[in-house]
Amino acid sequence: MAHRPVNFLDAIASQDLRNTLRRVSWRLFVAAIFCTASVAQSPDIKRPILTLDPVSIPKGGRVEFQVFTDGAPPRSVSAQERDSYQTEDQKFALYVDPDRIESMRYSGFAFDAYVKYSGGLNWYVYNVRATPIGKFADLMESVNFRIDVGPNKSLGTIRLPLHSNSYDGDLLWKKDLPTLQIKV
Repeated sequence: MAHRPVNFLDAIASQDLRNTLRRVSWRLFVAAIFCTASVAQSPDIKRPILTLDPVSIPKGGRVEFQVFTDGAPPRSVSAQERDSYQTEDQKFALYVDPDRIESMRYSGFAFDAYVKYSGGLNWYVYNVRATPIGKFADLMESVNFRIDVGPNKSLGTIRLPLHSNSYDGDLLWKKDLPTLQIKV
């Protein structure tokens, strides 16, 4: 087998090529880090923090809410768009599917809440647990909520059905009125 002589110019060119590739790779790596950092700071990447204020019910009742960042994925995007509530500053939309509110036996009720940036495509899912305190008839009530992203706060109000597990009267429900008596 014949040994091929090494051309000195080929060796230099390949060394220069290696150095050029190293510099380009390093620059691409640094650029990727800066791009990732700037994307991470864009609004659609930061998960909003949802808080629902406690609701005081006349005659001593109260409902308190706990919000967790896990929940079921949304069922109907069209319903979310149609029935969502905007924050006062129009930065966020909040949606609760009334068909998915579930009783937690004697400890309250739970539902999934969905939050998205206005104009955004992604809905963030939250599992909300409501704990009623005291006896009160079922009713639709305005519940104040807050969405925080860093130091920014957006406020809003959503209408939710509230239920007391310890109430022994008839079930009361009507979407547009505060209460409506229905015999069951």
